[in-house]
Amino acid sequence: MTKEKMTPTPGATSKNPQAKLKSIPTKHELCLLELIKAGFKGIHKIGAPSEAYGETCLPTTISQLKRDYGFEFNKVRRKHHRKAGGYTYFTWYSLASFEQAIKALLLLAEMRCKRNHPDVTDINTLDHFLITPDCDTKN
Repeated sequence: MTKEKMTPTPGATSKNPQAKLKSIPTKHELCLLELIKAGFKGIHKIGAPSEAYGETCLPTTISQLKRDYGFEFNKVRRKHHRKAGGYTYFTWYSLASFEQAIKALLLLAEMRCKRNHPDVTDINTLDHFLITPDCDTKN
């Protein structure tokens, strides 16, 4: 049996800039995007992040963003009604301030630039960070 020579698939590690255009975003990039979109409403591990990119370790990703990039987050435990009945609690995370949202947007733009992705024009606005956060934890 002879082994066929495999051709590497172009991707994020390729030196070809055209290949990088099609590379997939990192989990940090996707998490920042979801945090920016959510505003002070925040995200949790069974919500937007898991639907957007299959992230089930959101607390780890949040911790990495805090440790590696110095982000500050609001954390709120909210009651969640399970489909099968009963309740559980999830931690919702949001960027702590408008300044943190701008920092996230700048880092997101840098991450996209590194993989030759178009700029961050798909993010409509940061207006939802100018509104006072909803402190209701009953959700």
